[in-house]
Amino acid sequence: MLEYFDVRQASLKFADLEASALAKEYGTPLYIYDASIFETKYRKLREALPSQADIFFAVKSNPSLAVVSLFRSLGAGVDLASLGELQTALRASIAPQKIVFTGPSKTEAEIEAAISTGIFAINAESERELERIDRIAHAYHKKFPVGLRLNVGFAPKERTTVIGGTAPQKFGIDVARASRLKRSSTTPKIFSGRLLSYHRKLTQSCVISIWAAASGFHIRTKSASSMSGRLGVGSRKF
Repeated sequence: MLEYFDVRQASLKFADLEASALAKEYGTPLYIYDASIFETKYRKLREALPSQADIFFAVKSNPSLAVVSLFRSLGAGVDLASLGELQTALRASIAPQKIVFTGPSKTEAEIEAAISTGIFAINAESERELERIDRIAHAYHKKFPVGLRLNVGFAPKERTTVIGGTAPQKFGIDVARASRLKRSSTTPKIFSGRLLSYHRKLTQSCVISIWAAASGFHIRTKSASSMSGRLGVGSRKF
């Protein structure tokens, strides 16, 4: 981030505004975000990805209404983890079809709100959650798009304190268990057409090695393709 700030200056500046002057005007503690940096980072990522790849901003990383609205104006969708974040996304005028709901321990109220709003998809973390989504969607007479959050047992060697993707894990469904879902008698409605997409998290949070991230993404892509064939459902990439 130092490329965006002149560390040789006598005082810190944000977009030509003196940090000390902002603190004097608004008081402290004060959180300052430079929209031009968000925009620059987003456009670099957009240019690096193929046109069919969609970008979803994780609202939990910064739930500020102004920040979420900025990413909406740039063309991003949003990834949610709570009912409050869904409300923030709607206040920011995010189109429902550009909203994905992810995260463990979703409440009945959160699932119902997501389905009634008509968001793009819910990423399910377990067999029980699939059943709950199916039951609530059935009450709304909808076949609702659902993603499976898969754990493929891969982890990079670098150290990190926030992990996602290794097995066993509190997040998602292990591949072996997911492979048996179609044979389960408890989820017949889901496989009549509601399971339409796969959600593949990158290796884990806080990983800064591009090689580790690329390796994790490659493994998850192969796993999702294989799982689509086993379950007889389509696979959408986002």
